Amino acid sequence: MAHHDNEDEDSEEDSDDDDTAALLAELEKIKKERAEEQERKNCAKGVDDARKEKRFINDTLRSEFHKKFMEKYVK
Repeated sequence: MAHHDNEDEDSEEDSDDDDTAALLAELEKIKKERAEEQERKNCAKGVDDARKEKRFINDTLRSEFHKKFMEKYVK
């Protein structure tokens, strides 16, 4: 008799575990989607910043290079 009760408890625990697993899986999925969304926003922001940064660097390098180039070949 006690053995039978034990089996019931086990099967109930198993179903609890399944529910928990399902919930965790769902939570994981939601977190992943949120993280990806955040990542996309950050990337978009990063790309804009990188573009500004790159343009700035290119201009300074170009003007620097241009100066040297002129000094070298115009003289």
